[in-house]
Amino acid sequence: MQRKVNRVGASTLTVSLPSAWAKQHSITKGSTVELKLDNNQLIIYPTTYKSEKKTYTLDLRGIKKMQKNLIYYVLKKGFDEVTVLFDDPSFLAVLQKLLREEIIWYELVEQTRNSCLISLLLNESEQTFEKSIRKLFQVTLALAENIQEFAQKKDLEMLKSTLKLEKSSNRLSNLCQRCLVTNTTYPQEQQLALFTITYILEKIADEFKYLIQEILKTKKIDSKINQSMKAVLPFLKKIYKLFYDFDLKEASDLFGDTRDLTKRRYTLYHYLDMVPSYVNQILGLISFLELSNKHIEKKYFKKTISSKSHFLITP
Repeated sequence: MQRKVNRVGASTLTVSLPSAWAKQHSITKGSTVELKLDNNQLIIYPTTYKSEKKTYTLDLRGIKKMQKNLIYYVLKKGFDEVTVLFDDPSFLAVLQKLLREEIIWYELVEQTRNSCLISLLLNESEQTFEKSIRKLFQVTLALAENIQEFAQKKDLEMLKSTLKLEKSSNRLSNLCQRCLVTNTTYPQEQQLALFTITYILEKIADEFKYLIQEILKTKKIDSKINQSMKAVLPFLKKIYKLFYDFDLKEASDLFGDTRDLTKRRYTLYHYLDMVPSYVNQILGLISFLELSNKHIEKKYFKKTISSKSHFLITP
């Protein structure tokens, strides 16, 4: 079915709805419809429309390793209900802990000795993603700030309590990725960039977790930790600012600074060696998100699209 596109006013484009479809769903003048961007398709459906429930059966019987990884993968794919089959009844406790601490948008609704049913608790939306990724940035910053503060004060108890923030990072990252899979508001390349940013932010939080665990294990806080955090924290704050308020010159300057810091990684505390590289990757992705829909002359870039990664643009 084809429809002619009309112009209303200076820039608004409109297209008419099929009358039979409009009557079927009681859509008249003033009614509201939902629009969904799915890669190159624009899907229109009535606000009362309810999609068919998506279900899946995950059979873990006979699988001894990677059980948690498979659970993560399936629950991020956008299913409303997932039936899990397993051999060892003790796996149920592992699954319950996973749902309680990291995959909080599902709940366990039925269980037997060797199976259980997991059901979705919330509906993902663009607003859910926007709130979650902002919180993910804030949690990452809070982790870095707490390590710097409590390491300086040599307060091991407060450092231990900071580990809870890393759990929040896992939950938020998982939720962001689930939202991106199930809600295709963003074009495909931008979805991939945003997905990678959430993944890298979680990896940065992991590096902070390993650092805290090492401190708690050895009960030693040397001066290198404070020096390292003083070097890393400003970059994380600038990345957060650029994500919401992009400036090409600031991004270019920051890229040079992080590249220099990456070369001098041997001066950083070893658990933080990867953070400058992670920051650099996020910076490239943020640059892509900001510039991909704008006409920017090539003279602004030292290189445009990497041959290894089709979505990464580096100032």
